[in-house]
Amino acid sequence: MDSIKHELFLPGEPNIEEIHQGPVGDCYLMSPIAALVNSNPQAIRSMIHPSGDGGYDVAFGNGTTIHVSPLTEADMAVPGLRKSSGHGIWLSVLQKAYSQIKGAQARAKHGSTYTDDMTEGEILGGGSSAAIINLLTGHQPRNLITRPQAGENAMQATARVSAMLTRLSDAKKVMTTSAGQGEVKPANLPHGGHVQAVLGYDPVKRIVHVFNPWGNNLTPDGPPGLVNGYVIRDGHYDVPVDEFVRIFGAVGYESDQQTIPRSAKPAKKDKKQK
Repeated sequence: MDSIKHELFLPGEPNIEEIHQGPVGDCYLMSPIAALVNSNPQAIRSMIHPSGDGGYDVAFGNGTTIHVSPLTEADMAVPGLRKSSGHGIWLSVLQKAYSQIKGAQARAKHGSTYTDDMTEGEILGGGSSAAIINLLTGHQPRNLITRPQAGENAMQATARVSAMLTRLSDAKKVMTTSAGQGEVKPANLPHGGHVQAVLGYDPVKRIVHVFNPWGNNLTPDGPPGLVNGYVIRDGHYDVPVDEFVRIFGAVGYESDQQTIPRSAKPAKKDKKQK
């Protein structure tokens, strides 16, 4: 904990290289944040504002605003930032803000005391990356299915995915994906719904750049590819698009459609009105 500074942001932050998921099962949260930090770090800086009580007000992209009280050492101990290098507390603030949202949802569903004995890490475990994309960006999430659709062969499906990834990358949209949804499961890649960030696509080299929030390193035991997996450095790795579509069944992405703020939604009509 000695490496953690108490400034909100240090120079050069937010930085994707500081994101490192620990044992808490919040890949669904870490990966969309990583994707947004990669494409638009200023958006993260603009979300978090110090408040007069030493805490922070977090204004998420979809209009949700959460007040976070001053962080304790326990708050900053929730895994999510590399503990081996100096960094600010911005991600701990985001984690705590979302744990408050998720905790409130759980209490509303299961009862007012449901989360009383739960740690922040327990509250954060498991969730929806689509909901986080919406929360962070204020845009509706969508799915890009990579498998061939009706009337498509494998080559046509890959061309469709390549074209869409090009558009999304050019627009700097937030994207996520999960291994294990496709037809093949290379060794050394996490399966079972582990959410990772799609950081970009090179349409010339036809390479998809993926980030695993574990921040791990790996050298495959054999030629990189569909059997042995890929070279991973600090969570970053590249996958040819024709292999990507066979490993990852879908890409969740930020669409252009903006979320309608609750205050702007039309009121429901009284059933008694004619």
